[in-house]
Amino acid sequence: GSLTINAGTAFDAFGMADNVIGNEAGSGGEAIVTGCDALMQAFNLTVGHNGQGFVEITNGGKLEVDVLAIGFDASGEGDVVVSGSCTDETPSAITMPAD
Repeated sequence: GSLTINAGTAFDAFGMADNVIGNEAGSGGEAIVTGCDALMQAFNLTVGHNGQGFVEITNGGKLEVDVLAIGFDASGEGDVVVSGSCTDETPSAITMPAD
């Protein structure tokens, strides 16, 4: 499956305990967060649990997450790419709370 969050929109998954992209072996999924003020929020995000997961944050997009796991199990493959900035030079970013 695929999820795209474009400029000026938000996806809030903090109410869900676990958010997984590429959960089962042989499965795959992606999330694209792109553009100024595009925001994805999650408490626990796994990219590639047993399957393949891909997250791309570009052009000033933001990912806010408390826990991030990439390529979790032995068969899990995960990729996270952060690149570019918004037209006002705000960089793309992943933010995690400081403990």
